[in-house]
Amino acid sequence: MLLPAPFVPVARAVESALDAVRHAVDRGARHVTLIPSRDGNGAMDELREQGLWTPPGLDMIEEAAEGCAGISGAVVTVDLWDIDRCLPCRPCRPAHLARLRRFNLTGSPGPPVRCGACASSS
Repeated sequence: MLLPAPFVPVARAVESALDAVRHAVDRGARHVTLIPSRDGNGAMDELREQGLWTPPGLDMIEEAAEGCAGISGAVVTVDLWDIDRCLPCRPCRPAHLARLRRFNLTGSPGPPVRCGACASSS
């Protein structure tokens, strides 16, 4: 599942992703991956310029992972390839990455990361 999917308003991105994951599970999917959508391929760049897509932030990714932790019937993971694009704060980057890796391994994101440098509380 692309997060956020093109053409989905940012305010609905997490809700839309959770609906899509539930739909996939209801149709028999046993493993679903949340893929933070990326620019740099031309198509997403154009959509971004038109205001039809916004790259995901860490808060969106973690909120979606937390929401997926409550969905039973399938393993849900987060694609961590090139995830550094979504982790702008260097001091808390390792802790957030560890939290997402823990989610991928256990299905539970664990406690939120607190960071004084960026005021992160996710």
